[in-house]
Amino acid sequence: MKLKLASLGLLALAPMAAQAELVEMQDAEMADVNGQGFSWNGSVNAEWSGTVAGYGVTKSFSAYKSEYHPEWSIGVSEQVVNPYSGRWASKSLEVGADHGTKYITPSFSWGRNTLGS
Repeated sequence: MKLKLASLGLLALAPMAAQAELVEMQDAEMADVNGQGFSWNGSVNAEWSGTVAGYGVTKSFSAYKSEYHPEWSIGVSEQVVNPYSGRWASKSLEVGADHGTKYITPSFSWGRNTLGS
């Protein structure tokens, strides 16, 4: 019991010991600060196709970021096909910004392929 109380006391004192004094920076010092951001441009695409419980499944992921414009997008999609009946269902979602205008585009569709064609 004494050990538990001692450890709780140490935990209570820890935030006070960890606090550091804030020091105001001058403008000249602020100008020398760099490396505080992250920048990425390009695109990434990934796709997986396979059979799950007899159904054909396709999943994909894509991401895009423009270097010169405030454009970016992230998208995911999934399609499931029944090879026996020809029925299929597909859903996708894309989120992004096009020249500063943000958008979210969900999509869901389904249908039936004609057999033998």
